[in-house]
Amino acid sequence: MTSMPPSIIKLEKKISQLEIEKQAISLETAHLAKGEKIKTEFRIQEIEKELSEVKEEYNIKKSERELDRKLLLEIKEINEQIKQLHHDAEIAEKQTDYNKVAEIKYSQIPSLEKKLEEIEEKMHNAKKE
Repeated sequence: MTSMPPSIIKLEKKISQLEIEKQAISLETAHLAKGEKIKTEFRIQEIEKELSEVKEEYNIKKSERELDRKLLLEIKEINEQIKQLHHDAEIAEKQTDYNKVAEIKYSQIPSLEKKLEEIEEKMHNAKKE
């Protein structure tokens, strides 16, 4: 999940477009008559309002994406830990270290699986909102 989703890219482009339009109008204002300046100042205010709304939406979507990304990385790490523990349990069983096998199978793995369920529930709840 390294590339930006299309919705965020679209918002970034909209922000750039509005910033450019605002700057262009500001530059034109210096050469206009008083009546025309009022119209352009009003347009600048409209652009600033729209820019504020788009930036807010952008920040929300970007935060959601970062949270999803963070949770996915946690899930991946926990799955790797669980896989390693299964491997460790096999080795311990071959070495007849049954205390270690029991610790891994009945304490460490269930603990990680519970943590995994909690993270997946967080992701599910975040998607509902």
